[in-house]
Amino acid sequence: RFNALQITTHAQQDDDEQKFGGLLLYKRKARSACYKPKPWKERYFGVDDRMLHCYNAKGGTLVRSMPLEGALVEEMQSKYPNMFSVENRGFYFVMRAKDEAEKQRWMEVLQEEAKAVDLFNEATSTNPMVESLTPSQKSRFDFFKNERDFIRDVCGIAETLRFQERSERKKLAPGLVDNMSIPPVVYSPL
Repeated sequence: RFNALQITTHAQQDDDEQKFGGLLLYKRKARSACYKPKPWKERYFGVDDRMLHCYNAKGGTLVRSMPLEGALVEEMQSKYPNMFSVENRGFYFVMRAKDEAEKQRWMEVLQEEAKAVDLFNEATSTNPMVESLTPSQKSRFDFFKNERDFIRDVCGIAETLRFQERSERKKLAPGLVDNMSIPPVVYSPL
């Protein structure tokens, strides 16, 4: 098992290999208390392997991360200039760039990562690669594709429930599981 310190240490070592990064002003959606204002905080953000990582400073401690696959990146009109938001799977970040050019660059990179697909994501029965598989290869391919989709759905449910109160989780979980597609054959080490 990895703990946050190991992940942070690993991220610091790989910082030079990040695809894109820089300082942005950042606000979370939730306040720490109802009577406290949400201040802007300067944070270092790095984009790598379809993930948006937030550090307390460049080369510093990893504060939080957001998966970018399928994320919604939007420009925001506000009293503050150069604002944009990123929303995905229960995560919501509001950020400000120092100027319009930097904001556009960040939005382009984030939208590109949100649209990026993995090798087998577009694998359908009409895909030439899939059509060329032998029956046993196709059976194996379908098993692993279904397995991957099943695990993604289970993790999605866990992420959704993570942001709910403990008492609400037990009420919401059965409905979320009922809506989940479970393949005919699946290996679940749970």
